[in-house]
Amino acid sequence: MNLAFRRRMVDLSHRLVDGLSFVAACWVGLWVTQWPHASFAAAAFTAEIHMVEVVALLAALRASTGTQSVPRGTGRFDAFVNHAWIVARQTGLAAAVIAVAGVLVDDPILDSKGLIAFMLSLFALRVGGRLVQQRLLVLLRRRGRNLRAVLIVGSGARAARVVREIERHPEYGYLIEGFVDDPNPSQVLEGRQLGTLADLPDVLRTLRVDEVFVTLPMRSQYDNILSTIQRCEERGIPVHLPGDLFTLAIAHAKPSVLATAPMISILSSGPMDGMPYLVKRFFDRIAAAILIVLLSPVMIAIALGIRFTMGSPILFKQPRVGYQRRVFPCFKFRTMVNDAEKRMAELERLNEMDGPVFKIKHDPRVTPFGAWLRRTSLDELPQLFNVLRGEMSLVGPRPLPLRDVSNFDRDSLNRRFAVWPGITCTWQVSGRSEVSFEEWIALDLAYVDTWSLGQDLRILLQTVKAVLWGKGAY
Repeated sequence: MNLAFRRRMVDLSHRLVDGLSFVAACWVGLWVTQWPHASFAAAAFTAEIHMVEVVALLAALRASTGTQSVPRGTGRFDAFVNHAWIVARQTGLAAAVIAVAGVLVDDPILDSKGLIAFMLSLFALRVGGRLVQQRLLVLLRRRGRNLRAVLIVGSGARAARVVREIERHPEYGYLIEGFVDDPNPSQVLEGRQLGTLADLPDVLRTLRVDEVFVTLPMRSQYDNILSTIQRCEERGIPVHLPGDLFTLAIAHAKPSVLATAPMISILSSGPMDGMPYLVKRFFDRIAAAILIVLLSPVMIAIALGIRFTMGSPILFKQPRVGYQRRVFPCFKFRTMVNDAEKRMAELERLNEMDGPVFKIKHDPRVTPFGAWLRRTSLDELPQLFNVLRGEMSLVGPRPLPLRDVSNFDRDSLNRRFAVWPGITCTWQVSGRSEVSFEEWIALDLAYVDTWSLGQDLRILLQTVKAVLWGKGAY
């Protein structure tokens, strides 16, 4: 998710908490108005609400929701007081709208006591709910949930401002890994310096970096800024910077805001963000769970077949490189002899695939039952559990072993890691191992740069045909 969408999700969560607070406050007001003739549980169901009051309640709901955060840090008390004052004004406006509607219908939904109870409840619930929400978001980030590792390029006043905003808003989920910059008299940023600008390629290669904030002076550091963007573009890493946009071959720019700091985000991995991104990830998990249940008899039968023909273990677990170069255990049904990994070195000379990947059509390590599993692609069914765990997607570039990735000879190949790896992909439906490595990479990068939900659906449908024909599977 890009920076703008992450902020929209936080803002949406703020509005959701405020909306729930409004509903609860209305319930309290209705109960106080009807007390002692109605119980608290039945207060909202026994109230008589006119259409004018329904419209007024909707207007009051709109007036009493906001997206204000309560920043952390030295100015938190002042920010809290400011937030409380905003909530007090919005609460008063919502109560005034409801009171005016009651006068118009001559039968107010809330009497004077109920209106006071509504205002006090709404104020307390909104302020308290925001504090609890902020605390929960911070706890989730501290537990490593959806954290984004950030690298700062620059060390001046602009860099300090970005760091300050990130630290004041931990709910955005950014973890600052450090910064790179050349020694200069205007340096004000303190923290973990990872090297100079010349060290940036090594930093990006060795350190987990999800996003980069470029804060270098635009005029004097134009070449360094452009070089930084291009290096991140090759690796599919989003870049955020203030200033003018650059003309780029692949990446596209979107305006963003980090708290109060305006940014321009440069994304080089296609439009995989926003609501389509959430739909994809939600569909992946739901579809994987359903397929696991439906295919469980098939997987049990395969497991028994492996056990009786090859012995244990049934599953083969191999470290593979996934989204943003995260290494995860990729699951497959075992199709080879037990010492297959140890024998790989002696078979390197028989590799039939160009490029850094390793493929042999008649691999002597593959058992007869394993060859059938590979030909039918049934050996990849356990990867549904990788999808369920959030490590893979149903559709995306195939995850590569560490051995293959270590042999990449150019940085642009790393852009395939800008999206989640998948069980199936354009390579899978285009001939698989009969496709050259360069064609394979071209297909992967085209998918990364032009991703859409419709394209995923088309690949899934084409996968059925590819599996039935078994073309290029070995």
